[in-house]
Amino acid sequence: VASLPAAPLAKPGSVRPFPSVRDSLRLPVAGSLAVGFGERPSGDIDGRARGIYMETRPGAQVVAPYDGQVAFAGRFRRYGLLLIIEHDGRYHSLLSGLERIDAVVGQWVLAGEPVGVMGQRGGGLGGDTDGGNTDGGSAAGRGAPRLYYELRLMRFAKTAVAAAICAVVLLPAGAQAQESDEEIFRQLKVFADVFERVRAEYVEEVGDEQLIEAAIQGMLSDLDPHSSYLDADSFKDMQVQTRGEFGGLGIEVTMENGVVKVVSPIDDTPAFRAGIEAGDLITHIDGEPIVGLDLSEAVDLMRGPVGTSISVTVRRGDEEPFDVTIERDIITVQSVRSRVEGDIGYLRVTAFNEQTMPGVEEAVAGFKEELGDAFGGIVLDLRNNPGGLLDQAVSVSDAFLERGEIVSTRGRYEEDSSRYNARAGDLLEGLPMVVLINGGSASASEIVAGALQDHRRAIVMGTKSFGKGSVQTVMPLGSAGAMRLTTARYYTPSGRSIQAKGIDPDIIVERARLEAIEGPERRSEADLRGRLEAEEAPLEGEAPDAEGAAEEPQDEALVDYQLARALDLLRGLTLFSQRS
Repeated sequence: VASLPAAPLAKPGSVRPFPSVRDSLRLPVAGSLAVGFGERPSGDIDGRARGIYMETRPGAQVVAPYDGQVAFAGRFRRYGLLLIIEHDGRYHSLLSGLERIDAVVGQWVLAGEPVGVMGQRGGGLGGDTDGGNTDGGSAAGRGAPRLYYELRLMRFAKTAVAAAICAVVLLPAGAQAQESDEEIFRQLKVFADVFERVRAEYVEEVGDEQLIEAAIQGMLSDLDPHSSYLDADSFKDMQVQTRGEFGGLGIEVTMENGVVKVVSPIDDTPAFRAGIEAGDLITHIDGEPIVGLDLSEAVDLMRGPVGTSISVTVRRGDEEPFDVTIERDIITVQSVRSRVEGDIGYLRVTAFNEQTMPGVEEAVAGFKEELGDAFGGIVLDLRNNPGGLLDQAVSVSDAFLERGEIVSTRGRYEEDSSRYNARAGDLLEGLPMVVLINGGSASASEIVAGALQDHRRAIVMGTKSFGKGSVQTVMPLGSAGAMRLTTARYYTPSGRSIQAKGIDPDIIVERARLEAIEGPERRSEADLRGRLEAEEAPLEGEAPDAEGAAEEPQDEALVDYQLARALDLLRGLTLFSQRS
């Protein structure tokens, strides 16, 4: 998933409980009262106002009326930009008519803290003095800007998300939208009826939170395969993965016969230094048996604050089980691996997290130092790379491009579109590149492959990629977790959308195994009787070492046919360049 960084969730220590006396609330904007509570607004609004309408000066600053957490911030249908601040789980402030919102979902705000700006013209919800403008405060309206402000009590909302939905649906509506809003309200009433029947009549008792989370998950997962709801634990795990570091032991593990099996210790980590080996079985953690736990639960037990110790019971082969005490430390997830293949640098990127770009820079610097003038280029291996952070994909592409567009994203609204361009500077200084992809290369991997292919900076080799051309934004939902929502499609520099199409390699190389075939020994010129002997021609300068250039690790070629072909191609390009 090419996801964007999540919004901050830190709760200020000075947040106060919601007051019982409403008179202590401040107005969210300076201005004059245009329509009071219970009055009938002008324009095409039906019914009486459940809030107030403030007429403001152009560009006026809007502030939070009281301490709380942002439950909704964004555009909603005909209402334009809408901001909802949750104060204590039941009371919510609704603000509509802003031209710009300066807060994000999940952010804590204090009374008087700026949260947005009014437009230059036009009315907020409820129309302007000329009547007819109900666009939620867009700059296209006439007359002075208006802000709609309502304090609402949500008696039945269980989460900030539910409260936001109820608040949005129950906003005052114009005559043109009244029928549509009533239909949404009827559908929500059906949902509420189902919710109450399940609570009251299901064969087993089910918690309210579980039901609501399941409903949210169903709503999001039905949109597309990549939109989803993340509960608090899943959200925390996702942040760990994208951050690329955590407090732990430093082992890659799997589950085998009810115990944890060590796949491999990560170099220079506490587990590595403690002597933990690949194939070790961990049967107990701090004296408690692992049997009965799933892998995620066992991993959670092994992770913890840096500097704390943990005792694990290890069973190794036929030896007697023994205990190892390990002190937790910061573990950096290694998303970049590299090695030298002759005169070629091999760069394997397994995911795009916050450690990826520093790892790429370090690997390329290592190639230059080890190979010097013999450095002939790199193979960038993105096979089975599922993606990750968009900004890291852009940074890796930028590292090998001198100029031009890397990727563009286009959302539902034109103002949500973005373009990312390369800055001058190529880490390889023009040396040739081959990018390996396959059906497991997705999202951020395809952004990199597509950018380097469109700019003819690299030859893309392998098989067609996965074809995920969408961007997901992670939106925190307070203590409830977060939602991952598809918010944009991305396009390669040439304007290609690879959604459900994938990146087609320049050279198709299927996965295969290369094996040497034993055959009868053939005769050569050197075996003929009376042959002429070779004479060495005098050479000007020193010719390239063709034998050395063709040398490659035979074991690697037999195991990874696609990599062997990539190395052959790069060496051929290097040899051709030297001869020309």
